[in-house]
Amino acid sequence: MVNPWRMLLVKNEVDRTYDITPLCGAITWDTYLSLTCELTLPIMWSDTSSFPKNPCELGDMVLLSKNDEEVQRWILTKSSQQGRNPITYTGYDWAWYLGQSKVNYQFNGIPADQAVRRILADFGMIIGTIAPMSAKITKIYMQQTPSDIIDDILTQQKQQSGREYSAEMVKGVISIVPTVNRLIKGTFTIAGVTADVMLNALDAQRDRDLTALRNRIDIITSDSDTYTTQAIAQDSASISKYGLLADTYTIESADVAKSRQVAKILLQRLNRIQESNTITLMGDPNVRAGYLININEPITGMKGQYMIQQATHTVSNQVHTMQITLVLPQDVA
Repeated sequence: MVNPWRMLLVKNEVDRTYDITPLCGAITWDTYLSLTCELTLPIMWSDTSSFPKNPCELGDMVLLSKNDEEVQRWILTKSSQQGRNPITYTGYDWAWYLGQSKVNYQFNGIPADQAVRRILADFGMIIGTIAPMSAKITKIYMQQTPSDIIDDILTQQKQQSGREYSAEMVKGVISIVPTVNRLIKGTFTIAGVTADVMLNALDAQRDRDLTALRNRIDIITSDSDTYTTQAIAQDSASISKYGLLADTYTIESADVAKSRQVAKILLQRLNRIQESNTITLMGDPNVRAGYLININEPITGMKGQYMIQQATHTVSNQVHTMQITLVLPQDVA
């Protein structure tokens, strides 16, 4: 039987490739609502002469495939070795480079999507889909990482539009897209039969939390020791049920005209019981953070559409499982 999962090592020189699948322990990779995907790769080794030499070096590329189709690629950036235990490598996809440099940028009112494209192009990223983002970026960034600058630009876009955006890198191509309205259905194949991953949840945990709920939002502008309230949004029914839970946000004077809209958006997002849930399933490599998934888990009562906040995939002995962290879509939209 041919193993469907393979891990290839591509040396720095690019002219040498190794199939290191037989040396791999349990491979784990994580996707988040952020710019990077992280790999944990244990490599078996031995100091006996009959055991194959470990060919991995920091800076090499590893490429994970399933049935000869690429799943993800990473650059090996760290290694950890203790005695004769497996050597554990940490790898990141190409977006890792965006967090390693300190740079300066000045934007004078250009749309957010253009600002993001400029940064990605400057760092040699292969750009896929960049969603239209119209927030005008007027700001000087000094000695900040490109990833932090992009995060700040996406935050400004979110504050103006009320929509969350996430970055993902697939097969070396980076895209930034809205995190809503992307529904995925995970599947797995066993004995030649393809099934829904939700048919047999391996484990589940549901956590609900009232402490982050806010039912009144004050929007202010401040100047030295004074402040001016520009807008207030509140939910009287929620205040009556849970008590007053208020928060204050400061906006720039140039954005005063949008203060009511900002207050309304923040109230809609914060005036709710938060959920943070995890569920362990058979794996599907297409299941990533930033996608919606329909959940029906009768033991904990999770039912409905959730946003995947984090997806942790593990391949061990050619068996693929995944643990996904779920939140309500409204909590990130």
